[in-house]
Amino acid sequence: MEEQAELSIKIMNWMLDIMADRSIRSSEFLSDMVRWGEEARKRAVTDRLIGLFNRRFLEEALQDHLQKARQSGHPLSLIMMDLDYFRQINQHYGAEVGGPGHPGAGARVPRHAQVRCGGDELAILLPGTSAEEAFPLSGRIC
Repeated sequence: MEEQAELSIKIMNWMLDIMADRSIRSSEFLSDMVRWGEEARKRAVTDRLIGLFNRRFLEEALQDHLQKARQSGHPLSLIMMDLDYFRQINQHYGAEVGGPGHPGAGARVPRHAQVRCGGDELAILLPGTSAEEAFPLSGRIC
C-alpha cells in the first residue's frame, strides 16, 4: 500500500462507494418494505368499495376497546345500522353518493369510527360514550 498509495486510495474510495451504494439501496428497500406492509395492512382492514374500515377491523378494534373499557371503567358504545336501499342507491348513483362514507350517512360521526360490516350494514364504534349519549346520536343519524 505504501508503494502504491495513490492506487490504494482509489481502490479504498471505490470500495467505500460500493458499500455506501449498497447501504443506501438496503435502506430504501427496508423503507419500501415498511411502506408496503403498512399499505397491505390498510387494505386488509379497509372496505375497498367505499374506503371505510371493514368487519375485520371492527372485530380487532372492538376486542381492544372492550379490554380498555373494562380496565379503565370508561363506557363503550356500538351503534349498528342497516342502511335501507343501500345497494339500489349504489347501483343507481354510484358508491361516491350512496356509500356510508358519504357525509349524510354518518352525519356528525368521526369517519374513523365508522365501519362497513358488509352489504348495507354499518357500525359506529364510540369509545368513551355511554348508552345514554349514543342513543340520541343514533336517532340523529337515522
